[in-house]
Amino acid sequence: MHERHERHVTAATLVEDAAPAAAGATRASAVARWTAPDGTARTGRVPVTGQPRGGARVDVWTDMHRSVTTAPVSAAAARLDAVLAGVAIAAFICSLALAGRRIVGWQLDRRRSELWAREWTRVPAMGSQKRLTGQELEPIGPGPGTFGTSVTDRLGIRL
Repeated sequence: MHERHERHVTAATLVEDAAPAAAGATRASAVARWTAPDGTARTGRVPVTGQPRGGARVDVWTDMHRSVTTAPVSAAAARLDAVLAGVAIAAFICSLALAGRRIVGWQLDRRRSELWAREWTRVPAMGSQKRLTGQELEPIGPGPGTFGTSVTDRLGIRL
């Protein structure tokens, strides 16, 4: 919308016939003359539609300095650009949030794995006759080689 305030249609007169459009081009160009706001005459190449002859009046878009420029973006195109920019920014922010969650989750999993490994080093091996109580190991049951004791007694499990 800012462009609409800076760009204006100006009447120009062709100084020469329009040159044929280049292969694949949709518009031809021609040298034209127009008047700037300060009253000075300006001359330059302007885009034209079709094959107008010298002396024909054409409308050209000029900027604040009355230099030839392109037409301003339409209101619908400006709205579409704004919506697409908003969607792109929202997608970028969501991507950052998801990446942050992934990184934090990875760090927490790594820390939990380290703590789990540290705890397992404190647990006696299977078949050991000791059990973990608080911070120290104490013997389980009457000792190795004892017959007639149940597995739960040997492992120190109280039912």
